[in-house]
Amino acid sequence: MDRDTKILVVIMVVLLITSISFAYYRFFITKDYEIVIPEDTQEQEEDLGQ
Repeated sequence: MDRDTKILVVIMVVLLITSISFAYYRFFITKDYEIVIPEDTQEQEEDLGQ
């Protein structure tokens, strides 16, 4: 392989590893994310419902 092909292969491998690591982080680490509604918003919603 010539020099340019080796550089291209290295860049592609780095991009692949980076994308896999970001996908792993997003799927496993942020999986238990919960949206907490503040109490002020809940009271306003109850007033609108009446």
